[in-house]
Amino acid sequence: SKRSLLSNLDLLTGVGKARRKILLDHFGSFDKIKEATIEQLASVAGIPSSLANTIYSSLHDEEKIVLS
Repeated sequence: SKRSLLSNLDLLTGVGKARRKILLDHFGSFDKIKEATIEQLASVAGIPSSLANTIYSSLHDEEKIVLS
């Protein structure tokens, strides 16, 4: 469980060891980070709004459906 959590967070662009810890300390779990809005992510000390946008987009890309 911990291993997959770290893997998911490691995939986020701009999130290194320190920011991963900040996010986990603030939200408590990867699922809570994924549920957070851009505003909630940006309100975390050490997470600039541009990174909050990147994190949110990265976590929600899989939910986009391409219609052809």
